Amino acid sequence: MRKILVVDDDLSLHESLVGILREEWVLTSCTGASKAIRLLREETYDAVLLDIALPDQSGLTVLDERRSFKSQSPIIMLTAYSDVSTIFEASKRGADDFLAKPYSIDCLKNTLRAAATGYAARRAAEESEFGDFVGMSDSIVAIKRQVGIYARVNHTVLICGESGTGKEVVAKAIHRLSPRRSGKLIRLNIAAIPLNMLESELFGSERGAFTDAVSRPGCFEEAAGGTLFLDEIGDLDEGAQIRLLRVLEDKSVRRLGGQRDIPVDVRIIFATNQDLPGMVKAHKFRQDLFYRVNILPITLPPLREREGDVLVLAEYFLNGCGKTSHDIDDLAIERLLAHDWPGNVRELKAVIERAALLSGSGRIRSEHILTVRF
Repeated sequence: MRKILVVDDDLSLHESLVGILREEWVLTSCTGASKAIRLLREETYDAVLLDIALPDQSGLTVLDERRSFKSQSPIIMLTAYSDVSTIFEASKRGADDFLAKPYSIDCLKNTLRAAATGYAARRAAEESEFGDFVGMSDSIVAIKRQVGIYARVNHTVLICGESGTGKEVVAKAIHRLSPRRSGKLIRLNIAAIPLNMLESELFGSERGAFTDAVSRPGCFEEAAGGTLFLDEIGDLDEGAQIRLLRVLEDKSVRRLGGQRDIPVDVRIIFATNQDLPGMVKAHKFRQDLFYRVNILPITLPPLREREGDVLVLAEYFLNGCGKTSHDIDDLAIERLLAHDWPGNVRELKAVIERAALLSGSGRIRSEHILTVRF
């Protein structure tokens, strides 16, 4: 059944709503803004009914805290017909819909159903399209919009960001959303390949090109018709940079020891955690190659700047461990929110998986959240 949070200081309203909605909804009730904010940070609801006039604070303060909520549940404001200025202000702050008092039962049910159905559709679409690229913060929503645009074209993408921010996850999303989705996504971490083997991994080799060399395709040929993701592009040496520039310009590769150019139809996504413009100034990265690489840039923010996404991601990783948001207590949540996550999303995932293991079949408590401060 769908879940709804009702925030109103009219206790008789809560009782009547239970009777009216019990066949479709599980109701949680509170009478103040502060309690509502705490509940929305801890739990996911399919819809929220929020009165503007509350005893502790205005219902508008709940809207102001929306970025910190566990999920972006649709919020329906309960208003009076004459309260035009407040309706306008609530709309600016992100209210999804309005229900004017007094309202009919049919109007209430229809408004809730529409809100919940739209919310479920948005979540389902996001999960299917973006895979593991999870988040509801303003910066991530904007990047998802970029990803959707970039996926439709064939130009080179450069994904920048600190280690652990999810660059490979974004590359997978671009490939999944692109016309090349039926082709292969070939991934290569340049930093993980010894320098004396890197060019053969990238461009392939012919028998006799070097000791024990065999005829084999490189990553560019393997990714033909699909997408090639090259991580840690800043670690390329000078020779590999020159050869890569030629591939990008000619759209063909020549295997090591080969005598002919092989056309390659491949979409390339680069990634780095380094400052490429700074490397260009320091003459450690070719300027002409930078211009070829940096056609469609995406910069991923660190997790500490993604307001509200820690709990969204934690819930996602909990689900992967066979647990839900009900399996983590308040003190553990507070500890998650207090940490600055220097290792970003990768660190959060490791912390959640370890906490799920340490907690066994019980709830995750504060002592299970093992983080490291450097």
